[in-house]
This record gives sequence, structure tokens and C-alpha cells, in this order.
Amino acid sequence: MGKLKKVGIGFGIVILSFFVLAAIGGSVPDSEYPSEIDYDEMSNSQLSAMAVDWNYRDLLRNFDNYENDIIFVDGTVGLIQRDINSLTLCTEKDTFRCGDKMFVDVNENNWLEDDQLSGFVKIKKLTETGSANMFTGGEWVGTGEYVPQVKEIRLICDNC
Repeated sequence: MGKLKKVGIGFGIVILSFFVLAAIGGSVPDSEYPSEIDYDEMSNSQLSAMAVDWNYRDLLRNFDNYENDIIFVDGTVGLIQRDINSLTLCTEKDTFRCGDKMFVDVNENNWLEDDQLSGFVKIKKLTETGSANMFTGGEWVGTGEYVPQVKEIRLICDNC
């Protein structure tokens, strides 16, 4: 009986230790685990240090490698959608159209078409462009063109 009693006590100590450790681990305040970084409090040099190098074609091809990363962008405002606080930023523009572009969810919608913007954005997702979806043979067919959708962290107007 002595051996069985020692095993029972040892088992009880292990279970009690588990509950004590779980209680200690669960008592850490939420403030020590921030859910979102406050980019407004960061300087441009801090944001620049966080920004990753990128190019447009690689971003489209290997989106998973860039998702939720911070990048530095510059370009010309194309289409503005004030009702949803969004704009199209042309990062490469040829003579008559916007070449490489991204959709930007902006903090404040005070930009105008042809404004030159530069600054930091956070990459969120790829979005299929246009409403050129059509119904053919029993299914909807989209345009097949995808554009990065990003969230403004800090943009400034270079020609305002």
C-alpha cells in the first residue's frame, strides 16, 4: 500500500502544479499582448525600418510573402471612392492609363485625382478588379485581374 500511496501523491502534485501554472499564465494582463501596433505613434524612420523591399510583379506573384507587411509607396491618385474611403493609387502610369495600381483604404478622404502621394501602407489582400463580371454557361466569370489592396498608415501629398 505504501508504494501505491506515493504514486497517488505524486500524481496529485503533478495535477496541482498544472492548475497553478495555468492560473499564473492566464493572469497576464491583455495590455502586455497588444493586438494591433499603433502606427500613429511611430516616426517615419521607425516605419521605414519596418518597411520591406517590394516590386509590383513579385507582390502579385508571391502575395503570401507580403501579406500584412509595411511598404513604402509613391504614385498618383486615380479613381476616388469617397463613400467607402478608398482610392486607386497608380504606382506606374503610362500616358493614358494607370498601369500598376493598388486600392488604398484611406484614413481621411481628402485627396483629389492627380495628387502625388507617398508614404507607408500595410498590405491586406488581393482584390479582383472591376465589375466586368459576366454570366457565361451557368457560371460567373471575373476579369481575372487582381490588384493589391492596402491600408494607409501614413500618406502625404507631394504636390498639394
